[in-house]
Amino acid sequence: MPATEIPYDGLDQDCDGADLDDQDADGHAHPQDCNDTDPQIFPGATDIPYDGVDQDCSGEDLNDLDGDGSPYALDCDDQNPIAFPGNTEVCDGVDNDCNGDIDSDAVNRLEWPVDLDGDGFAGSLALDCFEQGFEQLNDCDDTDPAVNPNATESCGNATDDNCDGYVDEMLVGTTHTSIAGAISDICEDGDTVWVGPGTWYETLSIERPLVLRGEDQATSIIDGSDCSGECTLLTLQDGAAGSELRELTLQNGHSSNVGAVLIQADDITISELLFQFNQGDTVGSIAMINQHNLSIQDSLFQYETGHAASAIYLSDSVYGVLIERCTFDQNQANWGALYQGASNASESEHSVVVSSSSFTANNSTAVWTTKSGWLMENNTLTGNWGSNSLYAGGLFCQYPISMVGNTITGNTPVDALPSIEGCSN
Repeated sequence: MPATEIPYDGLDQDCDGADLDDQDADGHAHPQDCNDTDPQIFPGATDIPYDGVDQDCSGEDLNDLDGDGSPYALDCDDQNPIAFPGNTEVCDGVDNDCNGDIDSDAVNRLEWPVDLDGDGFAGSLALDCFEQGFEQLNDCDDTDPAVNPNATESCGNATDDNCDGYVDEMLVGTTHTSIAGAISDICEDGDTVWVGPGTWYETLSIERPLVLRGEDQATSIIDGSDCSGECTLLTLQDGAAGSELRELTLQNGHSSNVGAVLIQADDITISELLFQFNQGDTVGSIAMINQHNLSIQDSLFQYETGHAASAIYLSDSVYGVLIERCTFDQNQANWGALYQGASNASESEHSVVVSSSSFTANNSTAVWTTKSGWLMENNTLTGNWGSNSLYAGGLFCQYPISMVGNTITGNTPVDALPSIEGCSN
């Protein structure tokens, strides 16, 4: 009876011709076979990952299946060699750095229009890997889904709901067919009525505060030529205190009183207006009657006709008037292009300030005042002529006023009455 073979002792006890060095008969001898009792374990066997067994005798269980150097316990995707902690995140739809976010901090992201509030319109720029399908930023508030170009404008919420650049818009030429209709529909005091390009044959009476604004002075025109009878283009009633008129042309108004603008309210602002071909028995352009605080800036008065004044008439008790950077050119009146008359009642110093304005080629005295509370600074009065020999062409003053840096020259019959020195205090 053959003896029992003792493995690995170098002796052939069973006389089969070799010592026993492959107990599990897997074809791999000890000691190369790291487990010679299990035929599934030998050099070159397929290692089953993460089972705690070193099937291929490599010295350890397979715990880095993708070979990226990061063990299974740390690797967020051990079947993808480009996903492991510490890798650089790039735009590829993979969490390359295993931080739990895919592509959120990719180094090769680009700035694209994005829709943060989910209303279907992009209003922000953000770094992202892929274009979101938006070509332009047209959402004016990308934090509010109720605000976007498809929204309906809501009246009175102080918000540009439909992102057209206007708040509570009254757009003459689009939402409204007339200026008067837009004025009647304003949501709240102080709202803006936008007058689109075109000529609007209307005369208007304004009874609440608003901003009446044209697209620009050259293209938004209010015209009185179609009116029969009394056609003062704009009357600002007492309730319109605080109103503004901006970037308009006012033309062809005609009235026995005021051709273009009759002001019967306090705190009025007029800016970048063109007055032309208006006529009134009192004044062609603007009259302010017994009110306070009027600002007229960057406006042109041309070809205006009036009896007392061609361009601006201020009644006795008006104060708080600023006329700045305006041009008075080729206007005609009996007395002055700019006129304030009547008694020299007690009033605050410099109740009228005329600054950096020019008066040229007017067929009347350029500036006529019988009030003392005036400041004239850095104005040019030249080439004007009085309507008869008793009137100065440049400046008539009944009482001395404050004058600084003015140029008064070349006026007919004289530059000033009683004289330049007599008009300056």
